[in-house]
Amino acid sequence: GSGMIMLIDALILGVMAFIKMLQRNIMLTIISIIPLGFLAVASVFVGIYLKKKFLQRQEAYANLSDFAQESFSGLSVIKAFLKERQELKRFAKINKENMDKNIDYVKTHMLLERLLFGFLIGSVFVVLYGVGGYIIYDGKVKGFDVSTLTEFISFFDALIWPMMAIASLINLSSQARASLDRINEVLNKEIIVKDSDDVIVDNEIKGEITFNNLCFKYPGSEREVLSNISLTIPKGTSIGLIGKTGCGKSTLVNLLLRIYNI
Repeated sequence: GSGMIMLIDALILGVMAFIKMLQRNIMLTIISIIPLGFLAVASVFVGIYLKKKFLQRQEAYANLSDFAQESFSGLSVIKAFLKERQELKRFAKINKENMDKNIDYVKTHMLLERLLFGFLIGSVFVVLYGVGGYIIYDGKVKGFDVSTLTEFISFFDALIWPMMAIASLINLSSQARASLDRINEVLNKEIIVKDSDDVIVDNEIKGEITFNNLCFKYPGSEREVLSNISLTIPKGTSIGLIGKTGCGKSTLVNLLLRIYNI
């Protein structure tokens, strides 16, 4: 919404100011619009660079959020094993990375903005005063005096906001594209957990659970976590799974929930 407002505002105000500048002096107008061409070219590269920085910023924040969520969900385990201090150190490290990425993005954005607008626009003002002053001194252009130059400078000053609005629009669109890429990465991800073509559909669920020679490897691994598991759990009964850490107890339950493909 704000980007659309900036675009319309920049177009209307920019065109009106440009027409008024042409009516005052064509040569000065041409001189003053040269930075606009440079800005158009630079904005493409600036947008790509800012998108990369914003993406890094988002990834750092995502890592921070994931860590916080995992810590809260596993709070009882952290307390049971007295891991509070280690968790705080890990959180401080991830938090520092998030802060550094944010500061890096803001520094880059402000540096590019100052270079493009502070230096570029300031240089144009110097050129306009110099060339305009010489035209007045030379006296060959009829009707161009101090008041006309003052009007021209005022119209160019009005043209600065549309240029700054375009820069803000570039920044907004860079953030939007980076966000959209992350969303598309999730939406376009290939579905891993899915039924095979020869799956047997049984609509009469009776509550009995049976494992028949179940073997399972984690995706991308060659080692079997579960090997030849045969087990029947009658309806209405409960069982306990006992074994050392990493023997596959959680994996067996996760397979029931279809967290992994079988």
